Amino acid sequence: MEIKNLEAIESLGHLLAYYKSDLEYIAKFKLFKNNEITAEKYLTENKGFQKFINEFKVARNIRKERVRDLMIFIKDSKLMEDNGAVDAFAEEIKSLKLTQEDKIMTVLASKIFFLNQPDKIIPMDKFNKKTLGLKGNKYNEFKIRINEFINKNSEILSAYLDNVSNYLVEIEKSVNIKMDFEKYRINRFTDKYLWAKGREL
Repeated sequence: MEIKNLEAIESLGHLLAYYKSDLEYIAKFKLFKNNEITAEKYLTENKGFQKFINEFKVARNIRKERVRDLMIFIKDSKLMEDNGAVDAFAEEIKSLKLTQEDKIMTVLASKIFFLNQPDKIIPMDKFNKKTLGLKGNKYNEFKIRINEFINKNSEILSAYLDNVSNYLVEIEKSVNIKMDFEKYRINRFTDKYLWAKGREL
């Protein structure tokens, strides 16, 4: 797939517009996971879990009365540390009746994993799946396709990111997070590009 200039520029705009907000969600999750804020505070405050599931459009996938239960499960789940366990996690939250209509919600699972491993996980949604020509709902298949896309286009993705890297670094300095930011930038830009492209298809 050829990366087109105007689409890439639009995607850079989306990246810049949401970059700080995304990092703030990740930072707030880290505080919750490290017991630095309570579940009640994390659930309700700005950049907390309820705001996250609303903004990332997965609130409808969770039983309303079990949002807090899901948060507690996320915090304690050992699966969260394995970046290959998104599909297993989706199955587990279904079996625990945390998802709406007891369905397997892989998109929800991938977005939760993104909070925990932002430099390793690219959230899956219907638009980036469509761009990649993926019809199934398995994250492992999505991961293979998206890694192929990044490997094939790594030089051009990096070239576009170089144009805004100073801005991204400045934003990164504003949050207290340790991760591989170079990989994170590539992942987020790739996600924004595939999402924008998928909306047009």
